[in-house]
Amino acid sequence: MAPDPVATSSSRRILLTGASSGIGLDAALRLVGRGHRVWGTSRDPARLPRVSGFHPVALDLGSPQSIESAVAAARESAGAFDVLVNNAGSGRFGPLEHMDDAHVRDQFQVLVFGPLQVLRLLLPDLCETRGKIINVSSLATQYPIPYMGPYSAAKAALSTLSWTLQMELGDRGVQVVDLQPGDILTGFNERLPKTAPEEAGAYRESQQSAFAVYDANQRRACGPERVGESIVRLVESERPLPPRVTVGSRFQAGVAPLLARLVPTRMLRWGLRRYYRLEG
Repeated sequence: MAPDPVATSSSRRILLTGASSGIGLDAALRLVGRGHRVWGTSRDPARLPRVSGFHPVALDLGSPQSIESAVAAARESAGAFDVLVNNAGSGRFGPLEHMDDAHVRDQFQVLVFGPLQVLRLLLPDLCETRGKIINVSSLATQYPIPYMGPYSAAKAALSTLSWTLQMELGDRGVQVVDLQPGDILTGFNERLPKTAPEEAGAYRESQQSAFAVYDANQRRACGPERVGESIVRLVESERPLPPRVTVGSRFQAGVAPLLARLVPTRMLRWGLRRYYRLEG
């Protein structure tokens, strides 16, 4: 790997999880292209880019031991961090009734407990540097996705943790943002494990209908660059950061959050059932 670009007063040391593909990869390349130094993580470091300013880190969010050792190694390399971007994620599509307990626990480990552990390990740095935390949750925190219950619930937990941290860290100089992407075309859908139709039982038809809508939305969605650009703006902003940022289509980024605040929950639930073509 070539030497890092010369650090400037505006460059940031950033730990970014899930940097091997999708949103994380786009954000990492944009950040190093602007002179920041990024320690990007993946379970398979061979998938990480090899570019100037980028430092590959092997980290498995499913393993508390891996998290502790990886963060310690990254801190030793960086000295301290100015920004944490909790971005890595995974999902599973299927009826909650038939979902294995291990799959549910894995969702919460990767999407909640793992990011929380990383965050707590880096808080001494971030308080010292008066840094930033960008937690990438999902628009699913406001509009849960049928047959992705654990994913939606775990992202909602991460979103609530962001709100809690905004209150607790208000006097410590650390800014926390809940970044909520809507539908983004990243290849996430192609890798998404799904309950086989023959194993879905009474849910078979509605699961297939819901997935058809979900898959169609993903295929016509904007690419990860829109979220990557938002991450760069949040990292570089000199102004107080907004507590929540939604990224996606014009409807998802603007209209949908407004509807979630103004429309009664019963009506939203009815609308979502119609939208995903669920009967009953």
